[in-house]
Amino acid sequence: MGHKSWDAVSIPSHGLLSTASISTLNICEAEITTVSATAVLLTITKVGSGVTKMKIGYRERKESDADALSFTATKNNPAVGQTFNITGLDSNKFYEFFPYSEDDMGDYDDPGPILLAYTSSIGWREATCNTIRSRFGIYVEDVVSGLLVQYDNEDTEDILDNTRWVRLAIKLGNSRQVSMGVNPRHRADGIMIASVFVPFSMGDQAAMQIADIIETAFRGAKANGVVFRTPTTETIGRISDSWQVNVSCPFYVDFIA
Repeated sequence: MGHKSWDAVSIPSHGLLSTASISTLNICEAEITTVSATAVLLTITKVGSGVTKMKIGYRERKESDADALSFTATKNNPAVGQTFNITGLDSNKFYEFFPYSEDDMGDYDDPGPILLAYTSSIGWREATCNTIRSRFGIYVEDVVSGLLVQYDNEDTEDILDNTRWVRLAIKLGNSRQVSMGVNPRHRADGIMIASVFVPFSMGDQAAMQIADIIETAFRGAKANGVVFRTPTTETIGRISDSWQVNVSCPFYVDFIA
């Protein structure tokens, strides 16, 4: 079936679509931390010395006739780590978010770059798997010419005859609560295992090249609320008529219950 079925463009995945930080002329920055079906949580990551107040404007993203912005409550003397919890959003819609910061002269700057989020009614487990599969398809499967990928619970009939292929497995653990409040944040750990197979007796260079591409695509990356840690590569060796190398990448995902 391949990654096209999980493409975040054709089937939007739950969560953040852009991982760029919000910036203003007053050097006030924030990022989207978690997304649920009806809420988005933003966390302040940097506050300029001249900033005295900060708020977030947001609205549903439309192709034309943009709606007026709604605003969060204003934070006086904002600090790194403080959050804006925006609730009451409609599910399965794109939203855009604009930062506004006020300087010591009482003036609000123009908003910084737009952040986009897609609120989805699917569960966090499905959303997490969608995110990982989509990223793997874009940064690995589409990059390595002729590479076939077997995703969880897919048929192997066409893949096993291919000279180079990857079996992608996603393992999710249980979640735990990591914050308090009306909409508490939860976190779950997991691991992605990409098993790379090349024909036996052709050396390990081809397998290691694919492993390097996978490591680069996921090392320290952030996508749709999923935070990837440092991947590792392990040589398994000969398996039947193939040579196997495994790339494992731990990750965690935050979501609002």
